[in-house]
Amino acid sequence: MDRGQCFVMSAQARAAKERHQEELQQLHALRAAAIDTREKRCLTPSAPEQAEQSSSSRPATQMPRGRCGL
Repeated sequence: MDRGQCFVMSAQARAAKERHQEELQQLHALRAAAIDTREKRCLTPSAPEQAEQSSSSRPATQMPRGRCGL
């Protein structure tokens, strides 16, 4: 390989690295958003706690909400 080809390849590698960094940032943002959503859901009482608190006021056909272990 001559010097010109090495320079072109390193420029291509640099561009690929930049694209990869952008993809990682996007994935990190998506993951952070997903974690935030899960944490917000977990702040509500879990299914057994809800069943104990409002077993007489809730119809039996309604599914419990706020389950974190899924």
